[in-house]
Amino acid sequence: MGTGKGLEEELVKKEGIPFFPIRAKGLERKISLSLISTMFVFLKGVKDSFIILRLERPDIILGTGGYVTAPVLCAGLLRRIPIIIHEQNSIPGIVNKIFGRFAESIAVSFPDTEKYFPQKKKVVLTGNPVRKELFQYKKEEAYDFFEFSPDIQTGVIFGGSRGSKSINQAVIESFQQISRFRKLQIIHLTGKDDYERVVEEIKKIPTKGEKLVYRCYPYFEEIGKAYSIADFILARAGATTIAEITALGIPSIFVPYPYASEGHQEKNARYLEKFGAGRVVLDKDLSGETLYEAIKSLAFNEAALSKMRKKSKEFGRLNAANEIANLVLGLKASKEAINSYIGKSEEDTSW
Repeated sequence: MGTGKGLEEELVKKEGIPFFPIRAKGLERKISLSLISTMFVFLKGVKDSFIILRLERPDIILGTGGYVTAPVLCAGLLRRIPIIIHEQNSIPGIVNKIFGRFAESIAVSFPDTEKYFPQKKKVVLTGNPVRKELFQYKKEEAYDFFEFSPDIQTGVIFGGSRGSKSINQAVIESFQQISRFRKLQIIHLTGKDDYERVVEEIKKIPTKGEKLVYRCYPYFEEIGKAYSIADFILARAGATTIAEITALGIPSIFVPYPYASEGHQEKNARYLEKFGAGRVVLDKDLSGETLYEAIKSLAFNEAALSKMRKKSKEFGRLNAANEIANLVLGLKASKEAINSYIGKSEEDTSW
């Protein structure tokens, strides 16, 4: 994108809820020539952000972590705009660790996250916002849609919006064993890139009587429909996935993405496991056998499901969006009150 006057003209033309791109680049964790390049891009991103903030004149900046937020937060501090940060994962990333020192409030999604911020009085447990649409689906309609029976255990397996080859491969390897379950129905979201391969591989697997009811999709826009009838879920352990699953109180088997920055997915999953809301199978240990055993040990264990369902609901935060909004509005009101007081003080002493 452009800079200077060209950028100003581009931003002024935006209508509705504006989206303004800035220049940014991920920070490498080692000294290299690329680090110098990253710093130059960062400074350009700060310049972009300065222009945006000058034109938009926001009262508050809400940062949600990640390298792309750093230039905006930096420009905001230089312009003396109050900031709030929101940490979605159990362990804060480097950007939130740095800017948490300057934030007016720090919203977190896991109870233990406050220990990573020296300014503990600023930390507020809000949870991670989830879409309202997730709660609109009726079980009866979902069972009809998938042609499932409400009397049979339902599992949902997915690896995020792009899918997971390792999870998909484990499903393929375990399919012959899982297909023997009479009281199990599975919704499997493969991701678009791996869908055809999974379907072809599943077709080749010999099954006896096809006892398992299995539905395979590349992607499912209305994931809430699948959630509404899920007795358990097997998925990655990203912050949004965890927020959605726990808001609905669903027991889970987590397979953390092994290459997530700072290993945050495993840390998220381990917290939920310790809390009692989920179980963990590491990606390096995932196979047809371990997936089969994980499903077998949970899907038909009503006592374990009931306990995990309770703990999942206990962890979930249904009003996270409102709580974060209240932090923003509260800070805005405080700022306005201070400005009003300063203005009156200047009037009183002007004589």
